[in-house]
Amino acid sequence: MGCASLFCAHRVRRTTCHGTGKAWRMRLVCAGRPARPDHHACERLSRLSGAGWPHRLKLQICSHCCGSALAGRGQLVIIAAVIRRIRTLLIWLVLVDLAATLLFWGVTRLSDQTGKLAGGRGIIFYTDNVSDASARVDKGVALLKAGKLDQLKVVGGHRPQEGRLGSQEMALLAARRSGQAAKVSADVESRDTISGLESLANTTSASESGKIVFISNCMHILRAKAVYASHPGKQAKALAACPNGGYNPLDIWRRAHYEAGAWALFLMPESWRDAIIDRLRGDEDSA
Repeated sequence: MGCASLFCAHRVRRTTCHGTGKAWRMRLVCAGRPARPDHHACERLSRLSGAGWPHRLKLQICSHCCGSALAGRGQLVIIAAVIRRIRTLLIWLVLVDLAATLLFWGVTRLSDQTGKLAGGRGIIFYTDNVSDASARVDKGVALLKAGKLDQLKVVGGHRPQEGRLGSQEMALLAARRSGQAAKVSADVESRDTISGLESLANTTSASESGKIVFISNCMHILRAKAVYASHPGKQAKALAACPNGGYNPLDIWRRAHYEAGAWALFLMPESWRDAIIDRLRGDEDSA
């Protein structure tokens, strides 16, 4: 014996059941908006308009409605709980990321040794960021004019596929700003920090300790020193000189994450690292 219609709504509907011709009333009150029974937990509040209706039929009707509704409600509760957990996890990840970025930036700022400089060779690292490149050149030029450096050399920036010599571009800029072109040079073969420091390590003696000065962003210098120290043999001690400024929070966040990726690249096996650099910077043999 089946029912012609069932409504889960805030109203009373008269329904006729097949096979008897008897009428009865049922009202289902839903939690939430009126909808299909299988989407909400329903409470059956029924009143029969006549006698003789089997108790089993009433239980079957209520069980079908409320069972489906509770199952749907249970699924929604589970999904909502998962979403809350994911949201909480993402919030914590963002907070940890920001805290780590701030800590990394603050600690590396302490590595600036500009006050200890007393002559030597300044190594300016190339960057394709125009404002950063200008700040690094200005820092090197200021130290050169103040007599705290004897010469400047720009490394990195060789882009074979683009036909560019980034180190040469920055060296020309430094020569113009300093007015001392004879004291400015460029390593036109190095593509990045790793290759630039490899060339430096091969042309520097241990007697130059304290006379090699890395000029770049402080977060970058930390990695540059690690790369420089990884070369075999006793290397000359390198000091650090960081450009002033650079307090934009977004720029700091970007640089910190760039450095995280660069550290991961540096720690890879050499064959993997070279393949990735060839892909990113261009393979000199294919240029």
